[in-house]
Amino acid sequence: LYNCFMDRNSAVQYGGAIDQGTVYNCTITGNSAASGGGVYNCRLYNCIVYSNTPANVAVATCRYTCTTPAQSGTGNIADNPRLLAGGHIALDSPCAGRGASDYAFGTDLDGEVWMIPPSMGCDEPYPSVPLRMAAKSGVSGTGSLTVSSSTDRVYTLQRCADLVAGIWLDVPGQVRIRGTGGELTLADPESLTACYYRVVSSAP
Repeated sequence: LYNCFMDRNSAVQYGGAIDQGTVYNCTITGNSAASGGGVYNCRLYNCIVYSNTPANVAVATCRYTCTTPAQSGTGNIADNPRLLAGGHIALDSPCAGRGASDYAFGTDLDGEVWMIPPSMGCDEPYPSVPLRMAAKSGVSGTGSLTVSSSTDRVYTLQRCADLVAGIWLDVPGQVRIRGTGGELTLADPESLTACYYRVVSSAP
């Protein structure tokens, strides 16, 4: 099993999420079973197995895996993985960049490539780095930004009235616009006298 998020499953006896399997870069949380609430009799590589009941793992071989209690084996940790919604992890998760490239295949659950070294679990966290930013001040009218785009990315125009406060809001109608492979222009339909704009890129 590769690059999956398994949440809120249950089994009467063994392995709430998986019983007898080999698992790569999966996040397994919130599952339950009589023995091995997360997994039972499994081989785990680059995985996160956390917050399962009554126990995360039973009869498991772990490598570069985050679970509690700490498991013997190379690269394993027992830190709180700082899970977010949908199997994602925070940028400062202790699981970020703690996996092994030998066990990473394909892409993460968002279709994003694994870093070197990869993260544990099914998510490779990427920061939302603005591709371009501009300011408009004192002149009433709509604002827009043009960026070079890729067909395998989506783009969102955001605006901010106060950079000190740092609150960025998505511009209505300009959210997750598929790239064209060339220049892409995103425009704010509202007429504002002063604000800042940025374009953020992410996986579809």
